[in-house]
Amino acid sequence: MEGRFEQTDAGGNIAALLNQLIGLNETSIGSAGVQRAIAQAMQAAGYGNVEAYWQHLQGSQAAIAALIEAIVVPETSFFRNPESFAFLKRWANQTGRQQAAEAPLRLLSLPCSTGEEPYSMAMTLLEAGLSAEQFQVEALDVSAAALTQAERGVFSAYSFRPGQSVTTSLDAVVDRYFQRDGERYRLIDRVRSQVKFRPGNLADPMCLYQTQPYDVVFCRNLLIYFHQVARDRAMRTLHRLLQPNGLLFLGYAETNQIHPDQFESIRYPQAFVYRRVASPAAQSKRRSVANTVPTSALSLRPGLPVPPKLTPDVAKSLPVTPPIYPTLPSAIRPPRLPPPAAQTFLSDIRSMADRGELSIAAAQCDRYLHTHPTSAAAYLLLGEIYQGQGNDEAAMQAFRKAIYLDPTCVEALLYLALRYEDQGHLAAAERLRQRIQRLTVDD
Repeated sequence: MEGRFEQTDAGGNIAALLNQLIGLNETSIGSAGVQRAIAQAMQAAGYGNVEAYWQHLQGSQAAIAALIEAIVVPETSFFRNPESFAFLKRWANQTGRQQAAEAPLRLLSLPCSTGEEPYSMAMTLLEAGLSAEQFQVEALDVSAAALTQAERGVFSAYSFRPGQSVTTSLDAVVDRYFQRDGERYRLIDRVRSQVKFRPGNLADPMCLYQTQPYDVVFCRNLLIYFHQVARDRAMRTLHRLLQPNGLLFLGYAETNQIHPDQFESIRYPQAFVYRRVASPAAQSKRRSVANTVPTSALSLRPGLPVPPKLTPDVAKSLPVTPPIYPTLPSAIRPPRLPPPAAQTFLSDIRSMADRGELSIAAAQCDRYLHTHPTSAAAYLLLGEIYQGQGNDEAAMQAFRKAIYLDPTCVEALLYLALRYEDQGHLAAAERLRQRIQRLTVDD
């Protein structure tokens, strides 16, 4: 039976369920992608009717798990973003080795997908000279299928990318830690034994609630799929999971989530690594500007419960459409706003961008600037759109124009600072960060 997703109350409830359970921001993969995944899960479960499938979900944990499997699309490889592993090896050779002399290092990878990232972490520490007794890597994911594949430790050539090694060639790493089995690569037991896999969901505030804190946490390119409430909750969880001075690795697009009272940036190009602030004295060293995490209490929810029936009103009340990029702290002065009519027009353009219509949004923004050439807000929005398209050079030009027109435009200053850091221009990035600090309003 062919499943077909329909925009009914039940369909809205299913989307809201995904929002609740895994923090899914529908705009991150597109509403069409979400609908295809739901239709696929419906078909696999033998349902062609959305209402019947929604009733099925309410009484079956297995059905919920299957739906999540349909949504989650793993994208990973060994030593992905190699600068992160280069820094990890450097840290292991210095601070990590000293800490391991007192107690084994604890490292965490979440989401771990099919295992390439946590195994890369283990190989990096072995390459740094640490013994098997000096560290342990734990790895979590919401996908049972991904965890099963990860535990097998057998990979295809697709899991490797040319040139993504730490200090040696990828071929040397493969020869040292893998056994070739036809077209497959089987990881040796020495590496497999260093990684322990188990199910886990960072969107759940009870994630690893009673575990001991970790020295290193890799959580890269997950927060971009969360809605803002789930991002804030996840950042609180990550802070809880780390030792004082512990290391947090994020993806490039997630660096705006860092709160300066909780984490400080480590200057290492393209590693996107942060150290958990250890003391009030260290908290005063604000190295970055990012989202303020709300302090409102959230209900704790162990595991993945069978959800209550969601009414359409409840489904609509759940946040599913944050802006393209995370908002800045409320403690920062906002940029000067254009007149109300212009604000409405720019809001329409931003809505286009949030729906993934980046090319149309960019063209509309250009058109707007022809008649409003002094609008800092429009240049800021255009820079965000260009960044979403991966056109970093054009984005930087737009942000510079926004700053020229409005020197207090903190968002543009922050985007430029992050980009300069990515390019290794640390002095220029530091100057921008100092300007940001001067614009920060005391709490």
